[in-house]
Amino acid sequence: MKKNTAIVTFNAGSSSLKFGLYVNNGENLTCITQGGILDLDSQPVFEISGTDENKDQSHHELPQLTNHEQAISWLFNWLQQNFPDIHITAAGHR
Repeated sequence: MKKNTAIVTFNAGSSSLKFGLYVNNGENLTCITQGGILDLDSQPVFEISGTDENKDQSHHELPQLTNHEQAISWLFNWLQQNFPDIHITAAGHR
């Protein structure tokens, strides 16, 4: 199975890690999901939303994550599980 290439963008704050996942369709990048891990300094929660076409949102409490390194690791595992046909080729931080 051929995987679509994508990039992931991050915006790390003092107690949050926001992200966007963009798929390369050949000519443009299209955001297929975005969200963030919030409240890293207390009880972390994961908020996720779709794109303009799919505005579904969800909110999940997470196991204790104490730093951004753990949050990034958790997020990459989540992306791999939920987007198995996507191959992340680049990442950037705002």
